[in-house]
Amino acid sequence: MRKMRAYFTVFVTNLPSAFDAAYPHAQRFRKVRVAVGLHPLSASTHTEQELTRFRELVTKTSFIGEVGLDFLAGWPCYAGPAVGILQICFAMPGNEAEVRHDPL
Repeated sequence: MRKMRAYFTVFVTNLPSAFDAAYPHAQRFRKVRVAVGLHPLSASTHTEQELTRFRELVTKTSFIGEVGLDFLAGWPCYAGPAVGILQICFAMPGNEAEVRHDPL
């Protein structure tokens, strides 16, 4: 008899408000998780409220994304804020982060 693999689906969000909207819907499904994120290309516009909500939501999920460093040509103004968001992620209590890079 062939053993079945367990697969999960992860919804990746780009703002805490997107996580808040998706989370109640995902709770109906056993193998669906929602990741909380702060997209790097909008990092320079994130408010302190969003950063605070991001920190709160990390406790509700095992997945963080989309965050990262999008150092694209023509986007240098996003580098500093994007690094700041990564520093928040890495400084989280109990952080056992697995960093993955998924190139396009």
